[in-house]
Amino acid sequence: MTIPFSGEALFSFLTVAGFANFQLISYYLKVESVVSDVQIPVFYAIAMDVDARVALIIGKTYDKIGLTSLITIPLLTLPDPLFAFSHSYPLAVIGIVLWGALMGIHETIMGAANCGLNAYRAERIRTLKRMAPHRNLR
Repeated sequence: MTIPFSGEALFSFLTVAGFANFQLISYYLKVESVVSDVQIPVFYAIAMDVDARVALIIGKTYDKIGLTSLITIPLLTLPDPLFAFSHSYPLAVIGIVLWGALMGIHETIMGAANCGLNAYRAERIRTLKRMAPHRNLR
């Protein structure tokens, strides 16, 4: 299966379109007094714990089903801002857990998928070079 580069770029853009960084989320939670200053680093620690755990799970999932596992990114990205930027403490906790899961998925799958797709393209180019050695292929 080959995906044109423009399709990969569009997918990557759309998956991070609503993905806010932790600094923005923590600033909002502080300014809106959803959490205290002391709890912000705890929220980050929770997110990083979820990140590590989800990375292990999603890595094994990617090994089993491949690029199909990328569907988890837009499914989790859509509700994350709704939870993370809420005025409710429990919803903010859910948003931080979702944010940590998304970080784990992005760090694991996007890198692995990129390497997999590039390896596939490199093999295709090597095959074409063998078939037509006089052409200048990159």
